[in-house]
Amino acid sequence: MQSICFYRECLSIVLIISAIKMSKFTANAIRLKNHNRLLVNNMHAEKKEITRINAKLNTAYQEINRNNIRLEREVIKRTEKIHQLSNLDPLTKLYNRNAFIQALRKLLVRSTVEELPLAVLFIDLDRFKQINDALGHKIGDKVLKIVTQRIYNLRSNGNVGRWGGDVFVLALPECNEQWAKTHALQLIESIASTIRIGALKLNVGASIGIAIFPTHSRKEMQLIQYADIAMYEQKKSSENLPRIFSNNLLLKLQRKERLQEGLREAVKNNSLSLMYQPIVNAAGKKITSCEALIRWTFDQEKIPPNVFIEIAEQSGL
Repeated sequence: MQSICFYRECLSIVLIISAIKMSKFTANAIRLKNHNRLLVNNMHAEKKEITRINAKLNTAYQEINRNNIRLEREVIKRTEKIHQLSNLDPLTKLYNRNAFIQALRKLLVRSTVEELPLAVLFIDLDRFKQINDALGHKIGDKVLKIVTQRIYNLRSNGNVGRWGGDVFVLALPECNEQWAKTHALQLIESIASTIRIGALKLNVGASIGIAIFPTHSRKEMQLIQYADIAMYEQKKSSENLPRIFSNNLLLKLQRKERLQEGLREAVKNNSLSLMYQPIVNAAGKKITSCEALIRWTFDQEKIPPNVFIEIAEQSGL
């Protein structure tokens, strides 16, 4: 009996200890569960925050991308604008003088390497000044734009520029003298076609001078100058044909420049001479009056009046 009581006491103690352990386990389990729930809630909250922050970052990134794209487009536009201002004529959108020279220089390098000819055409409009003066700059600008389009359409694979005013330049690679003449005739015909602006019907012409690389020169500025000389000579002619540069034209121009400078010095130094040609009455064989004539000797050469008077008129002397 005593042993049974002892056994019961021991069992009770064991049960109590087990209950205490179980209650502690249960309490720990509940606490861990609550802790885990808190951690899960925190994790969900942090996940939501991360998602929110990522969304804001993504929005900000997209905005930055949009701004970058806008800035890039703005830079491209500004670059194009700078290019236009520095290289293109504002009215015709053709190469301006400097840009054409640079383009011609590149073409000459290629022509030199490939050993191919190149033609430079100097185009000066006829009767444009009268239209511009009579009808105003607005009509004049419209005429220039139409002529520009006609020249541009016939540029072939060449470069075309506005040299200034009503003067254009055209560089045609792989172009010999014969093809340059043919091309110039096409240009003259196209430019001469009637221009219609509203009710107006207008006509301009074109004088064209041509210089050939490497026949006349290998330098871009000389080619332009020689084509200009040929154009100037053509402008004095009544024939509506292009003029090819020649050394004779250059010698003629150099002589004219030399005579103009000599005439300027002659006027300044009072070294022109005055002669009198008597006018005789045929019936009475008497001198009735005299015609006063200017004579000029330059470098021991007697320069005819029809030569130096024309020079005097052109140079304002």
